[in-house]
Amino acid sequence: VLSAVGKNTAKMTKTPYTAAIIGCGKIAGIKDWPRGNGPINTHAQAYFRHPKFRLVAVCDIDAKRSSAFSKVWQIESAFNNVIQLLDHVSPDVISICSPNKHHLQHLELLLQAETPPKVIFVEKPICNSPDELNFLDGFLIENPVHLLVNHTRRFDPKHQDLAAMIQQKMFGGMVMGHCYYYGGWKNNGAHLIDTLRMF
Repeated sequence: VLSAVGKNTAKMTKTPYTAAIIGCGKIAGIKDWPRGNGPINTHAQAYFRHPKFRLVAVCDIDAKRSSAFSKVWQIESAFNNVIQLLDHVSPDVISICSPNKHHLQHLELLLQAETPPKVIFVEKPICNSPDELNFLDGFLIENPVHLLVNHTRRFDPKHQDLAAMIQQKMFGGMVMGHCYYYGGWKNNGAHLIDTLRMF
């Protein structure tokens, strides 16, 4: 782990982009560790591997968890809430990996910050009702922040190639399909629906 961290730190000294993570659960990277190969399944791993990003802060209401997370990922600062984080750092990109019920609250805090991030990468669902989405939409009209929901399959070249082949009817018409997912409808089930819409 230490050699991987050392290599990554040296590689990222010229990076212009700083990042932070809100919430220290599984998708954030609590059960992951810095490594140079293998799949990228967490936000921390993605920031760690990308040469143009440096993960500078993390926050979680559980102080022990945020402290442990920051030690594993060699992060400079660990905080217990979003306001505290925003008072001390102004990252270019912030990932929201908190529980679903807190997404809207955290988005509001980030959008109203004196120095909001340039990009907010939020886990799905972005919020929990059409009313919340309309409320959020009002904020985004007047705010230059780019908001990206974690539907990463849309950016995967293999998924894009398959979508193009299906749309060109290279396989003929759809006869039948089976889809499997885990982790609940709002979490991983949403990936299925978005991927089907993409295809």
